[in-house]
Amino acid sequence: SSLAGWAELGLIDALYMRQDYPAAQQRCQEFLQARSSSDLLPLVLFRLFEIREARGDRTAAVEILKRLVSSYPETYQGKQAQRQLTEWGWDDAEEPPEEEPAEGNYTIQVGAFSKRSNALNLQSQLQSWGYQVELIKRAGRHRTLYLVWAGRYRTREQALHEAEKLERERGLPYQVIQR
Repeated sequence: SSLAGWAELGLIDALYMRQDYPAAQQRCQEFLQARSSSDLLPLVLFRLFEIREARGDRTAAVEILKRLVSSYPETYQGKQAQRQLTEWGWDDAEEPPEEEPAEGNYTIQVGAFSKRSNALNLQSQLQSWGYQVELIKRAGRHRTLYLVWAGRYRTREQALHEAEKLERERGLPYQVIQR
């Protein structure tokens, strides 16, 4: 029944929240095999993406996101998957983008949220203003924070100038950090 699917999803979520990623991943894979026509597949796939990301397997996480975008583009999870792929610089590319060297790069941190949805909202707002925005997930011992970083600057002075403009024009507090 559909209630059994929801119960399984609840168990997956509970395992994920306890950070028992191997067990949560196993349950997701079992769900996908046993309930291949379930309406809950986009939810389970998105949770599987989060698990793979938390386990540090970016390659598998990207493949899951691509599957969500191609199979469920109109669902909330499909749209979130597209947003995440864009954030990671994948825009339909077959190869990941080359990373810029971290040394000498500065950015403006304009938010730190415990809820990912709040960080995504700020990200959208900043993007609508023309900023390149990254969400950085920092998992601590007792909580996870989603940092919102705007722009990339070669010098601290360039970053500081733009940060002050953001504060003056948009009322956003900031912190200039080296990447």
